[in-house]
Amino acid sequence: MNKKLYLIFFALLCSPAMHGATITLNFKPYPNMAQALEHLKKPDKLAHHMLVGITEQAPIAGITGTYAGYLQASDEDGFMVFPRKQTGNMLYILVTPEISPILMFPHTVKEWILNHPKNHVHFTVTRTTDPETDLTYWDIMESPLDLEKPLPMETIILFANPQDLVIPTGITLTNTAANLQLPTIYSQNSLDTSLEAATVMNISYLFNPVDLCHVKQDKYAAEQPCVP
Repeated sequence: MNKKLYLIFFALLCSPAMHGATITLNFKPYPNMAQALEHLKKPDKLAHHMLVGITEQAPIAGITGTYAGYLQASDEDGFMVFPRKQTGNMLYILVTPEISPILMFPHTVKEWILNHPKNHVHFTVTRTTDPETDLTYWDIMESPLDLEKPLPMETIILFANPQDLVIPTGITLTNTAANLQLPTIYSQNSLDTSLEAATVMNISYLFNPVDLCHVKQDKYAAEQPCVP
């Protein structure tokens, strides 16, 4: 193996995606501070406020998303975890209620398209280390989405109406670890995870394990995805 190939192999071996690194999203109920402060001013409504806080929190479990060929749902604690399949520190978050695949082969997605192009919100998420302070932070900004181009592999797609998830923009301190812990995303009471579940059911077959079939090509045997 020549030196150039060895260096490429070594770089791939040391990349975060090769060592089981993850990307974690954390969902929490959106705090209604104005309503909470109003209730605290009136002691007779405090008990009612506490009861409502227990029984009517915005959902954090069952929020679904996809990234780099993986489909995940948030657990009961609001965590959604993907295997990290990139070495760069920039990724994108797209919130939209429904997508459809453009297939390259059966069960092989070439790219995704938005079913409702006007009903989405798109963010650019960058991890940066300030050279002067040595502080590492996430910088999130809302950014336009070019609907004429395929979505980058670094895009996390969350299935929801844009008004049902609040993604704060700006700077949040983080670290330089290979495991990426994104800033908190907040869910609104209007979020209905059962509606998004129907969307996921329509595309879930694309995330099933691929069955390989043996085929004969000229004088050689090969494997390729089975065609139903």
